[in-house]
Amino acid sequence: SCADCGRAGHPSCLQFSLAMAAAARSYRWQCIECKSCSLCGTAENDEQLLFCDDCDRGYHMYCLSPPMAEPPEGSWSCHLPAAAEGKGLGLHHPHLGGPKNPQKTPKPPKKSK
Repeated sequence: SCADCGRAGHPSCLQFSLAMAAAARSYRWQCIECKSCSLCGTAENDEQLLFCDDCDRGYHMYCLSPPMAEPPEGSWSCHLPAAAEGKGLGLHHPHLGGPKNPQKTPKPPKKSK
């Protein structure tokens, strides 16, 4: 069921493959009405959202690295299900990039001699 509104649907009614249904159960899945970008977290510009054909996560075309000007023809995958199995690079996948404004971890002060 949707992590935001609680709506639920049968995977077969949503036309999810068994693999997509398993992937969607592994994270905070959102229904089509609540879907937001997995990178920036906003639901703004929903006409710019791509949906992964392997896990159903949403991504703004402009949040991808490099950004996409047009939606791809055919199917598109973010490759995160493979990452969850240790076969990919997760959110640091070259096509997904990382967070827009990553927080830098402060370095510890140098020890004086």
